[in-house]
Order: sequence, then structure tokens, then C-alpha cells
Amino acid sequence: MENKRTIAIILARMGSSRLPGKSLMKINGIPLLKRVYDRAKICKNVDKAIVATSDKEKDNSLAEYCIENGIPVFRGDENDVLKRFYDCALEEHEKNTLRAVVRVTGDAPFVDPELTDKMIDELIEKNYDYIHNRHLNGPPLGSHAEVISFDTLRKLNDGVLDLKEREHVTLHILKHENRNKFKIKLFDVPKNLRRQNYRLIADSEKDFVIISKIFQDLGNNPSLKDVVSYLDNNKKLLEINKDEILDFKEFLDK
Repeated sequence: MENKRTIAIILARMGSSRLPGKSLMKINGIPLLKRVYDRAKICKNVDKAIVATSDKEKDNSLAEYCIENGIPVFRGDENDVLKRFYDCALEEHEKNTLRAVVRVTGDAPFVDPELTDKMIDELIEKNYDYIHNRHLNGPPLGSHAEVISFDTLRKLNDGVLDLKEREHVTLHILKHENRNKFKIKLFDVPKNLRRQNYRLIADSEKDFVIISKIFQDLGNNPSLKDVVSYLDNNKKLLEINKDEILDFKEFLDK
């Protein structure tokens, strides 16, 4: 029987340079981290979701929150994020062989379970090394997902030396000069969800204003389709964080 075991790893720290402590900042009474975790858990193809934070004292409160609320947590290297991500996956792999890992950032409360499940299926069925929807015809920033095979993740951890690439986990694969070294798939997002200029990531106080309003009006678990439709009909909300940077564009449009 083909191994399809897949986990989601949520990368989160309290030491965000732009908005320190944001992981435990509440959105309508629920911490951001809990909203991201609950979203990842909904994915039918994800066997387990884990928060991967640093082993530094400043992240003790985050780890304690996870333990108190029954959220699996792994602690590892603060700055070498690829190593932390891989070590977390390896620990799970040694318990029960992994096929793939979903990378979720701790500031993405609208990661879409339906799209993520389809990406996992496609990676496994077609034996891709890496599949993502972080492209210019993708969904809003903050609803993206990436799926990487465990074998490819191991190769990255063993072979990538550049510190910036290790900080951003999958950056090495996405660099134009490296793309022919991997079997990569840009996942096609339905046209009704293609809003790459909508910013749904929680990385600034302005972002939190929009996100809080969405949850307030749509409830705790709105579909991405409903969120997009809501913003289409409430364009004034998008003015709040329109000046924030969409930094993923710098290498995805080349």
C-alpha cells in the first residue's frame, strides 16, 4: 500500500521583527496561532499538524500555550529555519514514515484546506518533489500552501548552505537557476480564488484589523471562497493594508 502519510508544520515564533508576539495576539478572542492550527487540522490529507518554534526562552510562552491547549509543538533552531523544519519532520518520520510535509507559516490564518488537500494528492499521485500555489495567479497572500516530499526536504537540509535559503526553507527550490533540479508543480488555482493582490497575512497591525473584521462577519471557519467574495464586496477594507509589501513577488514573477 502506497505511503501517503503527510503532516503540516506551522512555523511560528514570538520574535517577529515587524510585529513581536503576534502568534499569541488574539483575533476576536482566539490567538492567531490557534486559528492557523485549527485551519491546518481541517485538511483531510493531513495526518497531524505541529507547531515548530525555537528553543529560545522568548518562545517559552508560545510552547506553553501549545502544551496547555493540546497542540503538538516541536522546538528547534531559531535562525536555521530549514533545520528546525526538517528536524521536526524527521522526528515524525522516525515514528511513522512520512511521504510529504505541508509548510504553513504561523501568520497565515486563511490557509485553504481544500486547495491544500488537492495539492497533497497531486504531489503524491504524480511524484512531484514540490508543489505550491505561491504564484502570480495564486490565491490571496495568507492562504498559500506548499507541499514538499520528505525525501526532497532531506536533500535540502543536507545540501543547502546559503543562510538566506535556509531561513526561507523552500527558497532554494524556487530560485530560477535551481528549478530544473527538481520536479516542481505550480498548482492551478480556480479563477474565482485568484486574488494575488489581496493581503490576508497577519504581519502588521493593519493586517489584524482586516482579519478580525473577516472573522467577525463570517464566523470562525469561513471558506476561502467566502472570504474572497466578502472582500470583493467590501473593497474599502483592502485599502487598510494596501501599502504593505507582497514580498513573494520578487522571485515568483521572474
